Amino acid sequence: MARRRLKLIFGPSLVKEPVIYQVGRKFEIVTNIRRADVTRDQGWVLLEVSGEPEELDRGVEYLESRGVKVEPAEGDPLTITRPGRVIVSGSSSPGVLRRWAWSPVAGSR
Repeated sequence: MARRRLKLIFGPSLVKEPVIYQVGRKFEIVTNIRRADVTRDQGWVLLEVSGEPEELDRGVEYLESRGVKVEPAEGDPLTITRPGRVIVSGSSSPGVLRRWAWSPVAGSR
């Protein structure tokens, strides 16, 4: 079983369409939304998908055929270690995410 991280970018015509649900139903793919920002007019989703490589390729082709822009995404932007504490990808120091601003935890390295 393979795993990929993808960034999906949606235009206004697709924001309300359940394309992630549909790709999971049509193909043998497990989807996991890692992060997203969706408004009425546009949106992006960091999506982790797992399945057989051929199924993942078919799923990406399906998304692109629906008009979704699909880009590879590396790593996780945030890893939750426990409530209120996160580690930003590429860093080993814990911190606290407050209102979208990063603050190091006192005493962390």
